Parts: sequence; structure tokens; C-alpha cells
Amino acid sequence: MRSKMLPLVGLVLALFAAGNARALTTLEWGSQVVGTSAWTSGGSGVWGSDHAANRDGLVGDLHNYGDAGDMATTMQEHWMAGTAGNVQIVFNFDQTYPVAEMWVWNLNNYDPARGLRKVHIEYSEDGTNWMEVTGWTNRLTGLAEFAKAPGTADYAHNTEVDLGGVVAQHIRITPLGVDPDTHAKDMPVIQNEGTWGSDGRGGLSEVRFFTGEPTKAQNPTPSDAAGSLSRNVTLEWDAGGKAVSHDVYFGGDETAVANATSGSAEYKGNQTEPTYSPGELELDPIQA
Repeated sequence: MRSKMLPLVGLVLALFAAGNARALTTLEWGSQVVGTSAWTSGGSGVWGSDHAANRDGLVGDLHNYGDAGDMATTMQEHWMAGTAGNVQIVFNFDQTYPVAEMWVWNLNNYDPARGLRKVHIEYSEDGTNWMEVTGWTNRLTGLAEFAKAPGTADYAHNTEVDLGGVVAQHIRITPLGVDPDTHAKDMPVIQNEGTWGSDGRGGLSEVRFFTGEPTKAQNPTPSDAAGSLSRNVTLEWDAGGKAVSHDVYFGGDETAVANATSGSAEYKGNQTEPTYSPGELELDPIQA
């Protein structure tokens, strides 16, 4: 018989939104949001939506030109909706961030007129409840405009959108003429204002997002699955950016901790300091 230390599983740390924890109108930013992916809603993509998020077609910060004579390459460097009017793209991050700014490389292929023009930009933390970016009051006046791509090589992004530090895990972009929720469409509006062209199809070459700090707790110590620990270990973490306090959940069952609420035994309270001492831990006996 031998013994080992009880694994420190399921230290779940969540941003507690209290006071002005989300008053993020001024940010020092510069780090690109990581783990970005994209998907289309309201229509399939001829060119997959992930191509607008994975730097395909970029050399440094310049975009290649997509030649109609080289369709194999062109299809890997852009996103474009496959059906006229069914134009919407959602960008998903690996966690919530205060998103400060968005850079746009519009559709830069043999037909740049299919690039998006006047668009609604919405954000969400859960992918269900959506809000217009602050200051955009409704879906008629709350629009950003993306500059048209030149349709040439070495294209530098020509649109920058200030998102004001909205806390989001999802960003949704929908052209004028398409209802963001129902996807009902007004084709003349899409063709004349929602995109730069006239056939109702739309796309983008690349979109990048920038942030200041993650909003969730980071870098727990001890790290996940660490061993050879003191039975009186103190848990520590880096506080999430702009968080005033954190909810702490702790226990010996990872699933129970992950599903815990403030009414669960695993909930250890809300605190401002980024440390937690669980007391003396039990040994977990296993067979030799």
C-alpha cells in the first residue's frame, strides 16, 4: 500500500461582475485575441468562415490577392457566403475578453465588390443574448462601414473599428438588409448598401480582434494535475483584468466543481485576494 496526495482538481475561478468591474471604456490594448474561430449563420459558406479568422492569405499584415484563375488558393484565403442574402458571420473566442478594437481586411479577391459594406456589429458573452456595440442605438442607424478592398496583392487592412472594450466571447457581423436574429432579408438593401456589389453575396478576407487583459482568472498555482504538494498548500492565481473580486469553487470532484453554483458545497465564497487556503488536504490511498 502506498499513498499519494489528493489531486487538486477543479479549481474554478469566475469573474465577479460587481461595482464597475465592466466599466471598460478605456483600455491599454495590443494583444490579439487568441483562439478565434468563426462560423456562418443563415447560409453556408462557399469559402469557409474560419478563413476570416485564421490568417490565411496574410503575409505579415498584408493580404494576398485572390485570383480567379487560382481557385484552389483563393478558396483558402477568404470567407464568402454561398447564397445571396444569407450573409452573417460570428467570431468566437476561447473565453470572454474586453475587446478594444477590430481590424478588417475586406474581401480581396477577383470580385472585391462582394465585400461587406454597412454592417451591424453585436457582441455576446453567451452566444444567446446579443447587444449592439455601445453608442449604436438601433439597427437602422447603428452601423459601421467597412472600406472596400482594392483587389490587389499586399493589401493592408483599411478598416479599424473601436469596440470600446465590450466584454464578449462572441462578435456577430451582419450586413444592412439582413435581420441579425431571424435572417429575414431585404435584397435591394443588401445589394445596394449591405455589400459593395449588386448580387447580394458577401464576404471578408480577414478580421482580427485586440484586447487589453483577459477578464477571467489566469495561471493557477499549483498548476492543473500538479503532484508532490504539501497537504497545507495555498492556491493562488492571477486576477482577471478589471475584476474587483472572484468567486472561488473548490472540491475533490472535478465535475461537481465545474457544475457548482453559489448554493453548492464547493462554493467557498467571493473574495478580493487572489489566494485560497483549503486547509489540510486528505491523502488519497491507492493500490500499489
